[in-house]
Formats: sequence, C-alpha cells, structure tokens
Amino acid sequence: MENRRPWIVILSDSDTGIDSLAILLEENYNVYQVSKVDDVKDLLAETTVDIVIINFDRDVEARFGLISFIKGNKKYFSVLVGAITGGFGTDLSDRAIALGSNYNFRHPINASRIKKQIDNDFLTFLGDTIKLRDGHFDRVTMAVKMLKAMNMGYLSLYLEDALFTEYIGENALCLLGYDNVSGPLRLRRNVRDLIHPSDYDDFFDVLTSIVDSENNHRLLLRIKTKKWGYQRFEINVRGFEVWEGVRHFSLVIRRIDNEEPIGGDLRAEIAIFQENAKLDILTGIYNKQTFFLEGSKLLKANPGTSFIVTVWDIDRFKAINEMFGTRTGDHLIIEFADFLKKRLYSDDCLYGRIESDRFISMTPLRFHERNEEVLRKAASGEIAWNSLDYRIYLHVGCYRLEPQDDDIAVACDRATMAMQSVKSSYVNRLAYFTREMRDSLLNEQEIIRNAESAIVDEEFFVMYQPIVDSHTREIVSAEALIRWRKKDGDGFISPGRFIPTFEKNGFISRIDLFVWEQVCRFQAERRDAGKKTVPISVNLSRKDFYNENLFEELQSIIRKYGIDPSLVKIEVTESAYMDQPEVIMRMVERFRECGHQILMDDFGSGFSSFNMLKDFALDVLKIDMRFMESIDTSERAGNILYSIIQMAKAIQMKIVAEGVETDSQYEMLKNMDCDCIQGYYFYKPLMKEDFISKLEAGLTELSASNINIYDRILLITGDEGKAAEIFSIMDNQVDIHTERLAGAAEEWL
Repeated sequence: MENRRPWIVILSDSDTGIDSLAILLEENYNVYQVSKVDDVKDLLAETTVDIVIINFDRDVEARFGLISFIKGNKKYFSVLVGAITGGFGTDLSDRAIALGSNYNFRHPINASRIKKQIDNDFLTFLGDTIKLRDGHFDRVTMAVKMLKAMNMGYLSLYLEDALFTEYIGENALCLLGYDNVSGPLRLRRNVRDLIHPSDYDDFFDVLTSIVDSENNHRLLLRIKTKKWGYQRFEINVRGFEVWEGVRHFSLVIRRIDNEEPIGGDLRAEIAIFQENAKLDILTGIYNKQTFFLEGSKLLKANPGTSFIVTVWDIDRFKAINEMFGTRTGDHLIIEFADFLKKRLYSDDCLYGRIESDRFISMTPLRFHERNEEVLRKAASGEIAWNSLDYRIYLHVGCYRLEPQDDDIAVACDRATMAMQSVKSSYVNRLAYFTREMRDSLLNEQEIIRNAESAIVDEEFFVMYQPIVDSHTREIVSAEALIRWRKKDGDGFISPGRFIPTFEKNGFISRIDLFVWEQVCRFQAERRDAGKKTVPISVNLSRKDFYNENLFEELQSIIRKYGIDPSLVKIEVTESAYMDQPEVIMRMVERFRECGHQILMDDFGSGFSSFNMLKDFALDVLKIDMRFMESIDTSERAGNILYSIIQMAKAIQMKIVAEGVETDSQYEMLKNMDCDCIQGYYFYKPLMKEDFISKLEAGLTELSASNINIYDRILLITGDEGKAAEIFSIMDNQVDIHTERLAGAAEEWL
C-alpha cells in the first residue's frame, strides 16, 4: 500500500463551478487545473495521475482526442476519465462513453456530487484496501486489475419511478454475457427485467434502506445474463447520492459458481443492513432519517409533553478542516457527538447528526429550560467540549413543537431557519423560531406556489422608470421593473417580497427572461411604428450568470425581434460582481461585444467598488441610492459623490444617480455634472402606455408641486429696468429679485 494522495487533473477553460470543484476535491486529493490538452499529456508523462476530468466547454474535438489518447495507451490503463457534458443522452456524453469515459457529469456542475461519486468509486473499487479518511491508497492500476482478476465488473443504477441501469462497465458487460465488448456502455434497462422475480423485492428493499449510508453492502442475487440465463452474483452496492430527486447506486458484481437459489439468507442480510443504516457512520449516533423516525415515536409516546427541537452548527468548520486537516475535523465531529451524549442524558432526549458539521437534538421543554444557559455558553465557546487548543463557536436554532406538530422534518427546517438568522452574528449565536419567521416562511411558500400560475395568467408585467438627461431634462433611457398584480383581488405583491424569494429558489431566471422578452417586444413595436426609441435596461440576477445557456437564450430573443442590441442595456448589481468575478467578467465582455451597454447598479454599496472599476469593462455607473439620503446634509457625502462622478468621467463612463427625490439633490447633481437622473423627482415607474406618452412628449416638464422657492427666484443685479422684460420672457415662471449693487446682492443671498 502506498501512502499517497491520488492525483486528479481538471481540464477546463471555464471557471464556472470548476474552482468550487477543485477546492472540494483538495480535501482528499491533489488537484491540477489546466486549460490545454497538451498540459494534461505532459502531466501524464511526468507524474502518476489517477483521474482526468475533462470539461467539454471548448476545443471539443481535441478533448475527445485526449480520451482516445488515454484509453488507447496501455501506459495509462489505470487512469480514470470523467467527462463534463450536458448529461446522459446527449451527443457529447454518448460519444465520451463510447470512447471509454468512466464518468459522465452534467452541467451545471454539482461539485459535491462529483466528489461524492469519485470518493465512492475509489472505495468501491479497492474495498478495505483503501482508507480514504486517512489518505492511504493503492495504485488505481491494481484496483482495475483486481476487478478483472477476480472476475468482477462495475455498473451504476438510478431510481426514478422505477430502478434503471445507468452505466455498465466493460467487465460487467462480459460477465452479463455480451460478446465483442470494446468499452463501457450507457444502457438504460429496467432492473426488474434483470433480477430474478423472487429476489427483486428484497433487493429493492436493500437499496432503499442504504441510499444515505456511506457503507458498502454485500448480498447475493440471481441476475439474468444474455447467454446463460439466470446466474448467481455476489453484489457490493453503495448508495452514493440523492441528486435532483434521483437516487443513484454503484455496484461491483462478481459471478459465482454456486447455483443454489437465494432464500432466507438475503432477508437476514436485509435486517442487518437496515439496523446498521440507522446510525451515522462517523459518530455512531442517529442519522437524520432515524432521528426523524424516533422523534415521531417520542411525540406519540408523550402526547402531553412539550418538546424543543434544536439545530447545532459548528462555526467555520470548513476553515477548521483547512487549518488542522480533515482527520482533525472528523475527530471534532465525534467529540461534539460525545458532548451531546453527555449533556442530553435523559431517556426522553434524542440527538443525531444531520450532515457534515450540523447536528440536531430533541428535548422536553423543561429539560431545555434547565440547560439553556449551558447551551448559550456552548454556542459562545465558553464550554470546552473538544481537545483542540482553539475556541470553537456554534450557531444554534430552536423550535418549540406546537401541539399540532407531528412532522419532525418540518420542525428541523424551522429550527434551521432560526439558526440561519444568527449565522452572520458574532454577538447573538442562539435564536428561537418566531412568529415573524413563520409568517415569512408562509409568505415565501405562497409566493413559490403561485409563481408558475402567475406567469400563465399574465399577472407579471413590466413598468418603466424614465431616466433623464440632467441638463436637458430629456428622457434618454429607462429601467424595466417587474411588478406582480394578483388577479384574485389581493392587489400588488411587492417586489421586495417576491424577488428575494425567487433569488433563493432560482425562479428569478424565469422572471428575468420574461422581462427581457417584454422589453425586446416593446422596442420592436416602437421601431416598426417608426416611433422614437431609447435604450431600456434590464436587471440580471447573479443567479442568471450560473446558467451557461444564459447568453444564448437572451441573444435568441434579440434575434427573434430583430432589434439592435444597443436598445437593451444590462444592469448587474455590484454585489454580483463580487460573487464570482471571473465568471461575470467573461459574460459581461460577451454582452459588450454584441453591442449591449453594461451598467453597474448600486455602485458604492460594497467594499470593493473601485477595484471592480479597474477590473471590469463597464459603461455606466448607477450611484447607490443611499448616497442620496445624506447628500443634502452631509458635506462629506457630497464630496465623495463629486469625486466618483469626476473619476467616472476620467475613464469615459456615464453616471446615473438613482433615488433622486428633491430639488436640492437634483441641483447639486446637475452642478456636479452628473449625466443622468432617475427618481421620483422626475418620474415614478410608469405603465407602458404612460411611458410612451411621456417619451413622445419630448422634454420633461416638472409640475409646480415639484419646484420649490429655490427654483423660482432669479436675482438680478445692475440694471433694474431689465427686470420687467426678463420677467415677461420667463413667462411668469420665476420670481425676480433685483439689487442695484453687487454687495447688496451678496448680502441678500
């Protein structure tokens, strides 16, 4: 056995999800990230590479050639190859599998799933000879040869409405009686057609009992082969992921000679497997599913008892892993489980591990109240429950079960919500689920439930807020704003309610596409009617940039209506640029190359604003509205704002000040030479028909209510006789004050 960490090479031009994958894999593997096929070949020649992951985001033919190069060279027989494509069933994936790809991962990249599958297959191939947690591995070559020498093969299954094969390796195909096998095969077969009818139900029960277990499970089955009928196989099976609602399983199969039928021995194994599956493999306490089950039993057995469900989260656990290593991190998890065992000693207390560094407990209310101070001290790191010479903090959320509550999973969700409410707090580390949280949760659920039907029923619509030239007051642009008006009489739903919810669940991308299409249609209608058009900006969420098809989807709508891309500007908030700057930067550049102008919204709201001006090619800055709140009263705010405007002009960028509501704000911005103004001072968001009316009217005319005394007084010094003439020219729109001498005028001012 060699004491070494396996080496993984990732070939990709795009960083979308790749950096996250690399960071995750580095917990257990050494990782190279490269962008050229030749770099991979050089690494193969120079060092022992165990896995090559190829992202088919560019140079597709060259990357298919790399798979052929690896699989056709005996020297690299042990190297496993993973292809990141559009998923099974696509042309790219089918071709990669045909060339010998061992894995097929789909876009968008799910880093945790990829790592879990790789971890799983290392363990499955090498069995007890691999100790992944300690980082000790045999050569992958030995593992593959071991499979062949032991007459073993590999395949994977997935469970949707039925159980299907997903991938069958070359060795497994031979064992199942397929001739002339030249590589692995993507073969979708209903597993019920392959397993002996007397064995299938028991096999299915095993799979459903181990889907979340990290253990390998061994059993015996009769499997139908292509040439020899039913044959007896020894199966090593492991459930490795629940992903997008689909459960996946990996199997190593070995055909054996004993032809006796399978009987009660399999059912005995099932009972053992199901018992083992109750516990978390690392800590020995209940896993999530068992905790939920036992919690329900405890509730039913104690109908008159009030309980508290508590969720515990170890603060900065990933940093602890990075500082001290994963072995220390695992030991810390075990120590916290022991802490729960000692503290929750009563027979009517339960505790378990939900996932990773998150735990759950259920205690009677009276027990909880007696120990609440201990709980708070543990959260603030005042109780030393671990052996690290390092203060460990916790975040804790609690939910009191109401008499009508019978779903422990829901109670867990609510305790988790309470915990997350203090996740960013360094002062208060414990929170209880409140009525406000409940109302917020119910509101979110209602919004999500009604979102799809709102699209169909045309409850969403677009309003337009004009943007005017600060000097001419002419409408030069507008911002498209999504609104939601319920048709059942409930009126409007505030964007402040539904947009954050859609950001969380991803529906925001549907909304952004809807707004984009509405704007494109509006611009096409204006053009076809020979009417005046101005650019209209559309907000894109940071979530949109995780969608690799975003650019093409938006451009296809531009082509559909045949409009000039310059008529649709793109607004992205400053915080989005900070999230994944490399991804945003590349996407922004593609939009600009097509003719779209890019606006940075809410400039000044973050801490890295000026760095982003250096790194990003932007066209317009929209000043954060919070600057407007203090510009009237704070000289410091005014000076900063003036400096930003001058800096933007120095680098050929336009400035839009949004949130302008008063005369003094407008006058100050105009005098600072701010380019454009957006805000209620000129226009609130308008319905399409009203926006058209204002657009065609030409210059913006302010109502008298919008103009205060400072806009209506004209001071004239010198020739007093000119006052009446000027008053007439100004059409009585201003008051005139005259002073004969400049000194008197200065005194009057």
